[in-house]
Amino acid sequence: MLQLQYGVSLCPLSDGELEQRRKPIPLHCTRSAAWIVNDCKLVVPDIRKQEYDIYHMATDRREAANLFALQPDLATRMLNAFQSWNSSVQDSPGGGG
Repeated sequence: MLQLQYGVSLCPLSDGELEQRRKPIPLHCTRSAAWIVNDCKLVVPDIRKQEYDIYHMATDRREAANLFALQPDLATRMLNAFQSWNSSVQDSPGGGG
């Protein structure tokens, strides 16, 4: 087996062996991003715009029901956490690209 070099293996999560993660999974790709907290995913199609979606991944695998406006408490928590993390990415060397 390969030696873990950085972070945490996501295999137990995808294999159903891990029910809850202690930390969110942040994703950042050029101008888009996502913030995954257990079954909920905040999607940021374009970081330059203030447009966000939240999907419940366990019950909405096709991401058809945007929960952002329907669950404002969840939206606020996820968005604040994402924005804090994203600020640290933007401030990091090479991260502001």
